[in-house]
Order: sequence, then structure tokens, then C-alpha cells
Amino acid sequence: MAYLANYFKRQDLSDIDIVFRLNQVEQQVQPGISEDDASPPMKRGRRETVDEAVDAADKHSLQLSRFPGHKIVLFSVEYFKAQGRHWQAQRTAADTCKHGRASGSSAAAARDSVHLTINSAEQLPAAEAVIAAMYGVLDALSRLQPEQLVHAVVIADMLGAGD
Repeated sequence: MAYLANYFKRQDLSDIDIVFRLNQVEQQVQPGISEDDASPPMKRGRRETVDEAVDAADKHSLQLSRFPGHKIVLFSVEYFKAQGRHWQAQRTAADTCKHGRASGSSAAAARDSVHLTINSAEQLPAAEAVIAAMYGVLDALSRLQPEQLVHAVVIADMLGAGD
């Protein structure tokens, strides 16, 4: 796996982009209810549907970073593999709708990307370090500050990278 470390963030043989997004959903308290009385937001389940995750990310996120990736590495975790299945389902549906028409669309030429939505820009180094560790970059996590290590553990758990 160490040989894959040479390809981290490199265009060489890349077949996908990884996009880091900032979740911009603001906590809203209903009128007449104090912040102390409001129930905590429901925690998103690890296995929420991909459609829900993609729709939520598109509506309430801002792109922080993007770099080339490789499906052979990223699809080793279910989080990204599920996004790949989502594209396949979309393509199948689009092909069914286009059946009988001339093929060749700009959507087919678009490069695939996977998305990782984080809660703050401070988590970006930790998120990138987790992806680097998936590539086998030896010192990816050791370069993080102690408080960033906590973010890295949370992100790795969300991805299922430790499973």
C-alpha cells in the first residue's frame, strides 16, 4: 500500500476528484423556545441514504478544497463507495430517459467526484490527513496538532476508515 502514497493529491492515473465541503447549516431555534429548552439536533446516522446526504450537502455547503483522487483507494471505504453507487443509479436513470435519442451529453463527460462535508474549516487539515492515511502516507496523521487529531478520529469514524 505504500506505493499508493506517491499518488496522493497527484493527477497521475487519477480517475476522480475529492471535494471537501464546509457544512453551512446554522442551528435555528424556533420562536418562543429558548436555546436551553430546544432539543439537540438529531445526529445523522452513519448509514443515512446517499440521496439525502448529497441533497443536504448541495443545499448547505461551500467548497473548501478539491484535489485529484483514485477510486481504488477512496472506494475502499463504504462512505465513498456509496457515492459511486449513487452516480451509477443516476446514469442508469438518465440512460433510460434518453433511450431512443442521440447519445453524447456533457454530463457523461463530466469528471466524477466524491464529497466529504466537514463542520468547520479547522477540520480541513484533519480531513486531508485521513485521506492521506488511506493512501498510506506514513506521517500523515503525525503532522497534526493534538486538537486536530480529535477531528481526524471523528472524520475517520464517519468514513468507516477504521473498519
